[in-house]
Amino acid sequence: MPNQKHLNAVTRKLIQDSLDQGLSMPEIARQIDKSKSTVSREVKTHISFQPCLKESDSNGKAVIWDCVCIHECSPDNGICKSPCKKRKPIPCEFRDKKGLCNGCPKAHRPRRCKLEKRLYKAKQAQEEYEETLRESRTGINLTGEEFQYVKRIISEGVKNGQSLSSICQRCPEIPVTERTVYTWIEHRELADQGVLNIDLPLKVKREIRFKPSIKTKKRKDNSVVRGRTYEDFQKHLASHPGVSVVEMDTVYNDVTNGPFMQTFLFRDPHHLFLAVYHTEKTAQAMYEGLKTLHDQLGAQTFRRLFAVILTDRGSEFTAVEEIEALGVKVFYCDPMQSIQKASVENKHLLLRRIFPKNRGGHIFDLVKLGLTSQEQLNIAVSHINSYGLKSLHGHTPYDCFCFLEKSSEIVEKLGIKKIDPASVHLKPDLLTR
Repeated sequence: MPNQKHLNAVTRKLIQDSLDQGLSMPEIARQIDKSKSTVSREVKTHISFQPCLKESDSNGKAVIWDCVCIHECSPDNGICKSPCKKRKPIPCEFRDKKGLCNGCPKAHRPRRCKLEKRLYKAKQAQEEYEETLRESRTGINLTGEEFQYVKRIISEGVKNGQSLSSICQRCPEIPVTERTVYTWIEHRELADQGVLNIDLPLKVKREIRFKPSIKTKKRKDNSVVRGRTYEDFQKHLASHPGVSVVEMDTVYNDVTNGPFMQTFLFRDPHHLFLAVYHTEKTAQAMYEGLKTLHDQLGAQTFRRLFAVILTDRGSEFTAVEEIEALGVKVFYCDPMQSIQKASVENKHLLLRRIFPKNRGGHIFDLVKLGLTSQEQLNIAVSHINSYGLKSLHGHTPYDCFCFLEKSSEIVEKLGIKKIDPASVHLKPDLLTR
């Protein structure tokens, strides 16, 4: 089979058939002459979720079976007629280990398996791929109403004699670059607002390669983000008040060689800060970092403390299914909106006192600063958590966390120690002095 750049319908059907036969990713990759990572990304991107089997009883009420508490709530018939907040899906050894249900003898027989299913379907995958091709780079990534609003802002500024550079810097609600606005004007997209090339006395003269018709079309979120946007995050908090929220990010100096720090900041009330040491910045590494915390804390404590995780849309945080299998809920900030997880971003200012990125044009090597292991990183985290904060009325995150948990056992499991406030050291020589 020729090694084409894009997968086609025939190749996807072969992948589905191979998965149904129980073949592994490397075996499938050899069959279609692709890399293992290509097959893995294809399957993860186009997995379809089928909810658990639901039926109606004689009274028209929903009846489900996918809950570990069924026999506790309904010992007679073992069914659940009224799904509640207490409901927890039944774990499946085959699905949870492989990540999908292809190859399971019960997968395509709903009456034999009434649990939630994850299936790779070639036809659906091809349709999603073709839809992505159609909408990729099609028109302006705005709705018609959003585009009209942006055009009014630009036209008002131009009529007042302002440059496009000044308008774009002054108005953060304009979601495009200055060069894009010049292209809009070149294509006469702002002519209805009275803005033409002649209105820009210092307009950059450049040849336009083509002049296609421009349409407005709001693009869909990446499949990983669907159902996990910041708007979904706010709705989840509204329906689950008091749930523990953790902001997650990554800090590093050298994107090629690392090391990398996977950081966590608990929101109110204690602002405890955690960090996990990594030698690579991959989705698998970030999942393993959370798995390490899960194993250190125990499943019950981990799910309570890490009930909700808010992070950015970086490629290292795309292993969302594996992370959520640990019993947490993951949400993503909007693009270019780091302010939505401002707590962890502000905490990085303290972290950067110990591990500065650059000074005077010189980029620091974190290894030379002493960051060579998780134990060394724990020393820095201990000093940060023993630093009194104004937002905590002078108290430290360490003391507040231990007070609320009525014990220091949890932080000790994570390798964090209490530092005397007078001995807290937040400078680059912390690990080497």
